[in-house]
Amino acid sequence: MRKYVTRTETHELASIEGWESFLDGMGSTATEPDDEHTFDFDLITYSLRFPPAQWVPTLFIANRDLIREISEAFELDGVLKHLAVGSPLDYLDDLFRVADRPVAGWGARRQLASLQGGLFSAVWRTAIGGIEERVRWLR
Repeated sequence: MRKYVTRTETHELASIEGWESFLDGMGSTATEPDDEHTFDFDLITYSLRFPPAQWVPTLFIANRDLIREISEAFELDGVLKHLAVGSPLDYLDDLFRVADRPVAGWGARRQLASLQGGLFSAVWRTAIGGIEERVRWLR
């Protein structure tokens, strides 16, 4: 958004009173998001090539939460259905949230090792595809 509003003055926002002072403020802000606010679905799709036991829980949790937020914002019911309680992605998310715990995570890691990744991989790809149909990612 920052690139768009500072790049051109041909949009409707440029006619708002105080626009110049707003642009001055935009120029002084950081242009790159910090590590906590950077998401890369390419890393998820790359990870899906491997067995679920090799997937990084924090990566999947953060991206699942982002997909949920985007789906709710754009009212993407098809994607939200894949994240609903009892769905494969919900089950996987529950395992991931426990997997890094010292004692309780042992059982979750064992369950992850026994999962067949095909179903989960397909659902993840469907959810990401549903988001990418509505949201254009600028890099």
